[in-house]
Parts: sequence; structure tokens; C-alpha cells
Amino acid sequence: MKYWMAKCSSCGQVKIAQKSKPATCKCEKRTGVRSVRRCGNALTDIEDITAKVLTAQGELSL
Repeated sequence: MKYWMAKCSSCGQVKIAQKSKPATCKCEKRTGVRSVRRCGNALTDIEDITAKVLTAQGELSL
């Protein structure tokens, strides 16, 4: 698993965990009492933070 930090125009700073570089925001937005949809906005300033996350979790050996 890889970890990414990016900016979304409506959600702000987001952290995403997935194997490939994300292109769109996956934050859930409530659109009604019973409905929720994913934001879907394009992401900018995408940074791979996998090494930082694994180091913090103690899973990366140097």
C-alpha cells in the first residue's frame, strides 16, 4: 500500500491510501439526509508520503 497527501479544491488537504497515484478526491460528501457521494474533484500537489508513514509505524527498516 502507498500513501499520498494531496489538495482538493473543496475538501482541503487529504490523505489517501492506495497502490496507484490518485487523480481525484475520494472524500465522502453528504448530499442529502440519506445520500452520500464521493467528492470527485481533481487533486493537486500530490505527494508520495509512503516512507514517512511506514517510518512512523516502524515498518521501514533503514
